[in-house]
Amino acid sequence: MKTGEHIILDVSVTDRKNISNEADIDKFLYEVTKVAGMTLAVPPISLRFPVDEAVIENCKMSLEKNHLREFEKQVVLTTLSERAKTGNLGGFGVSGTAIWVESHCAVHTWEKEKFVTIDMFSCKNLDLKKMIDYVTDFFSVKDGRYIKLERFTDNEPKIIQGAL
Repeated sequence: MKTGEHIILDVSVTDRKNISNEADIDKFLYEVTKVAGMTLAVPPISLRFPVDEAVIENCKMSLEKNHLREFEKQVVLTTLSERAKTGNLGGFGVSGTAIWVESHCAVHTWEKEKFVTIDMFSCKNLDLKKMIDYVTDFFSVKDGRYIKLERFTDNEPKIIQGAL
């Protein structure tokens, strides 16, 4: 039985437009949800890295607005506070996630490198060409690579990969 489809995109972009702030990544997540024919379970959450106190405060306001449970808020805020104290993972950029009723989409950007990674999984079919076209247009993609996995309960994944 087929359990879902997974698309992974790694792309270099021509400029930093749309990869440098949370609002652009949120916009991408809202729009890609529509293009993919998915349903948001909760509004997207995006964070700018490296993490500092201003990022933590913005995240706190966003979490409160999105009506997450207190436990979920505390886990996120504690993790971000620890990251701010101990150092960040390196690089400047934005990470965002959309939780779909059908699964998820995650985006990570590296501003200096002009690089974006996108991960989409769904129990519904994902149109690879439509997703590539949308990502290419939104982020002004210069070049990149993709992998599409079709997953099954009773068989090896079917793998499709290539260059953009």
